[in-house]
Amino acid sequence: MKVYLCSRVGKDAHIQNEAVAKTLRKAGIGVYVPHEQEVNSEKGSRDHNEIFKLDHEAMLTADLCVVVPRIGNDCCGELGYFAAKGVPILAVGDWNLDFLGDPMIKEWINLVFTTSEGQFGKLLEDRYFDKTKCVLAPKLSDMIKECERLLK
Repeated sequence: MKVYLCSRVGKDAHIQNEAVAKTLRKAGIGVYVPHEQEVNSEKGSRDHNEIFKLDHEAMLTADLCVVVPRIGNDCCGELGYFAAKGVPILAVGDWNLDFLGDPMIKEWINLVFTTSEGQFGKLLEDRYFDKTKCVLAPKLSDMIKECERLLK
């Protein structure tokens, strides 16, 4: 299984991104994380065009998109691409549910996974989500079986 981790690339999002990527990798799942690609060309690393090509190649080969909200400009193009291609999208709703205000994003998300009872309650209050579109589980590693379920 190949997963494209769609999330903001700012340093403030790295903790959540790394927690999700670590959980997936521990289960033997290949994960592409855009923020792991260096931008600073002064250090001899990749430029923006090279990073775009790497991101695009990873998108073309991904079986599943896992999005870590906060969803903003960093994510919308990728989510639209995956939705149009019919690639399942799983959102990890432990930290932020900002997408609840965006009907298009909600339509694209196939499943929201959370370990937070508070976040789960907020999801169920939204008329779009019900218990078939969101999952509450005790630990982040339970996300693996939900990824597998989406790919069946």
